[in-house]
Amino acid sequence: MGVSQLVNAGGYQLSLWEEEDQRKAVLERVMDELQGRFGGSALTHADTLLARSRKQNKK
Repeated sequence: MGVSQLVNAGGYQLSLWEEEDQRKAVLERVMDELQGRFGGSALTHADTLLARSRKQNKK
């Protein structure tokens, strides 16, 4: 048994990236606000922090 053509073919394609683009825009705005409030070094990559920590531990 099969069923077909229950819905009109006039649908639309959902965007895979729209939600991700919106999330990135919000993230960038928040990052800009934090850097404006606390300075350019307020945000950094975790691997940078780990490298600094390892360097200090070697001393």
